[in-house]
Amino acid sequence: MARTTIDVLDVLDKANTFLKISPDDQRDRRLGVASLLEAILHQTKNYAGFNYLPGIVKNCGTPEQVITDDSRRYYIPSKKLFAEYSKRKTA
Repeated sequence: MARTTIDVLDVLDKANTFLKISPDDQRDRRLGVASLLEAILHQTKNYAGFNYLPGIVKNCGTPEQVITDDSRRYYIPSKKLFAEYSKRKTA
């Protein structure tokens, strides 16, 4: 089987952006992206967990941040990926 090298940090960045800003009606797509990203991160030994992103809900007229959709996630870069990210930002 042919192997192709991918930029895991680039995939992580694109997936995190999609999981954050995609339209609300694309929940199933976000879950698919999250599943694929987790597989890539685990296989490359770069999985470091994720956090749920809060949504804004009005509670008695006062905006409040709560978890409204479990498909809204931010995947944390591993130490190795974070080091690479830091190098790119300073270059």
